[in-house]
Amino acid sequence: MKFEHLSNTLSLVTALFVIGSNGAAEGMEFEKYAAKAGTAIKATGAIRAGDYEKLRLLVPAATIDENGLRRIILESPGGEVVEAMRVAEVIRSNHFVTLVGGECASACAMILYPAGKYAMLLDGGKLGFHSCSDGRTSIPHPECTEAIAKFAVRNGFPYGSIKVFASLAGPADMYWISNVLAYCYGLEHFIGTQAPVTVSTLCPSVVQALVAGNFREPNRPLGPSFDCSAASSADELLLCTDKELMHLDALMGQLYRMMRKRLKNRASHLISTQRTWILDRNKQCEVKPGSVSLEESRGPARCFAEMTMDRMRHLLKENGTPTLDLSPLIGGLDLLR
Repeated sequence: MKFEHLSNTLSLVTALFVIGSNGAAEGMEFEKYAAKAGTAIKATGAIRAGDYEKLRLLVPAATIDENGLRRIILESPGGEVVEAMRVAEVIRSNHFVTLVGGECASACAMILYPAGKYAMLLDGGKLGFHSCSDGRTSIPHPECTEAIAKFAVRNGFPYGSIKVFASLAGPADMYWISNVLAYCYGLEHFIGTQAPVTVSTLCPSVVQALVAGNFREPNRPLGPSFDCSAASSADELLLCTDKELMHLDALMGQLYRMMRKRLKNRASHLISTQRTWILDRNKQCEVKPGSVSLEESRGPARCFAEMTMDRMRHLLKENGTPTLDLSPLIGGLDLLR
């Protein structure tokens, strides 16, 4: 996709529209970074006019691996939308893998990160989402956010998920996710796999199953099935302190309870398999007592997340619910509201 082909998208935004950054005017710093696969490029700082040309000139310094891929490490609070789209075009056209090991927010998360041929969050990496605003007034600009979501779709990321996370925080706030939650919403693209927009996306599929089943629990707080105020074991404490795990566990729990209510003749089977799954999860994802800090808990948290996603896939299959392809044609945003 050439930059000149983006005129329809860019007509919705101007260089004044900014998402997330009050950084210095000099823009991003691009530097060579020694990595296992050779020389990568590390990009840090706010996105400003001129960054497209700086990155373009440094591209030849990045090592091309046996698969024809380069690597770029992103760490940025965001910045100017149009320049971010220009930088994203350099990333995409030169087959970069985008990697995030720190904080990549706003235009970084919604424009640069999805532009990678593949895109992955490392341990400690976080994506920050919020809505787009006019840089002169800080007034939210929904047309700009819409253009950004459509731009991400062109690079293979799900429109619905981008729009949903962008809607969860205003221009002055931020909604953060890590590799615990990102994959379930199609916000990671591992090397050698299909782009998220072309394959079924798990968490929105569960949401759609709940919507289709007209299942609501308005008086039930978001969280695990047990009372977090009484949590005592390391497993329980992790589930009650990690918001992303709480999100996944709550979503899976809603699907499970809907199925128990709807499939009454199979309730005993569902209860039995759920109890077995919980025991197996706690055994495989051993959480050491006292290891609930963010750094120490990443291994068990990823294990919890993967097993919870496997359980959701199994429950969806038992429920007879197809998984969704969150392409813009389906309008995944409406399914997630």
